[in-house]
Amino acid sequence: GNSGFGSTNQQPKMQVDDDVTGEQNDGDGGGDGKDEKKDSGFKYYLRVFTYNDLRGWILNVVAFVAMIAAGTLLPIMDIIFGKFINAFNDFVNGKLSPAGYRSEVGKYSLYFVYLFVAKFVLTYLWTMLVSIAAIRTTMALRIDFVQQTLRQEVSFFDSPSSSISGQITTNGNLINHGISERLGLIITGLSTFITAFIVAFAVQWKLTLIVVCIVPVNIIVTVVCVVFDIGYEYALFDIYSRSGSLAEEAFATIRTAHAFWDFPKLSKRFTSILDEASKIGTKKSLVYAILFPTEFFCIFSGYGLAFWQGIRMYSTGEITQPGTVVTVIFAVLVAATALTQIAPQTIAISKASAAAQEMFQMIDRESKIDSLSEEGERIPNFRGDIQLRGVRFAYPSRPDVPVLHGLDLDIPADKTTALVGASGSGKSTIFGLLERWYELSDGSITLDGHSVEKLNLKWLRTNIRMVQQEPTLFSGSIFQNVVDGLTGTDMANLP
Repeated sequence: GNSGFGSTNQQPKMQVDDDVTGEQNDGDGGGDGKDEKKDSGFKYYLRVFTYNDLRGWILNVVAFVAMIAAGTLLPIMDIIFGKFINAFNDFVNGKLSPAGYRSEVGKYSLYFVYLFVAKFVLTYLWTMLVSIAAIRTTMALRIDFVQQTLRQEVSFFDSPSSSISGQITTNGNLINHGISERLGLIITGLSTFITAFIVAFAVQWKLTLIVVCIVPVNIIVTVVCVVFDIGYEYALFDIYSRSGSLAEEAFATIRTAHAFWDFPKLSKRFTSILDEASKIGTKKSLVYAILFPTEFFCIFSGYGLAFWQGIRMYSTGEITQPGTVVTVIFAVLVAATALTQIAPQTIAISKASAAAQEMFQMIDRESKIDSLSEEGERIPNFRGDIQLRGVRFAYPSRPDVPVLHGLDLDIPADKTTALVGASGSGKSTIFGLLERWYELSDGSITLDGHSVEKLNLKWLRTNIRMVQQEPTLFSGSIFQNVVDGLTGTDMANLP
């Protein structure tokens, strides 16, 4: 029905639905990116590194070199240990005097000390550098995420598909873990694995070739399990985002929930969402139950195979020194151990990939109404004459329920105009359309004869003051909240 307005030159023509109560409930934003959920996630993990600046790249490169160098030290130790065994065997067989044996033991013991010092320095170096680089990269990613989030239209936040704060904190932390120590352990493990087999092949290629058959089985099982784990992680992120969003809504409307005692219903919804996570967790447990036992089975099988064939080859004379067998066995041991250390870290990488994918879906989303765009007109001599002509509108969440039916309204400058009507009659909707929170279904709104759709959005909203019925106060005093609201205006630097 028609509503009353004060201080207008023209009686407005207004038809609205009084029973529409979902003025602010636009669900448009929630669906964006859902259809892309099945896309490959590892490319998003690699994309995180594009947020490195020059200093970040230098830190990462130096850290990667230190990781590779640190990974080569354990296999080198196997060579020294093999020589130690040969010296011991020569001493037992009388080929080496006690003084010579002590000299050899002292020399090889010093080598162990040197390797320990090098391992300590290199590990400390790459851990420190990659942690600093990861913090810088994650900070840049979070800043970009916040900036792109603020660009989104208001309707996107009316019913978000996930918790924005949860993405900034939880997803940001997961990405930070995935590009720092976890990545370092993977690179170090790969370096150890490759170096160990180089050492083993260089010492006794035939024995190494026999033992290396356990590696393809281990790699295949690891890759298959990680692929399944990544898929489950994507599903879990979606579930946790929905549960976090529901929790935020519940706490934001805690007074209403108390008034209507809505806790049982909210708790039931929250529990039903987490039940989905429980089912996926059961599937993840099966993946781990296959992954880790298979790894250790391959390792111990390799030990047995190496001892069996090594002793056989030593007894037949193919291997002349027992230290050769020990070097190959320990090199294979180190390589297999490195694989078992890599597998758990790939889980952290899969979580970081899933977290990065979710954040980049927001970053890549094009806002329908970009509030930070520099495009658009600015009215030089702004007065404030507002005209609405034939305005029709329905909230995107309820497109079949029109709120405004061809509204005509004049709001002259330098006068006070009051919109009076029942709750849900469209008063807040008119203001939201004037601020361009939503796009019109039909009609036009002009400001001093300029269509608001052609005006620069930042300029438009800077020149409109709004005090909501239930304003949101940020942490700090009332004075500080007012000061924050003056940012970007001529009054921002007032004492």
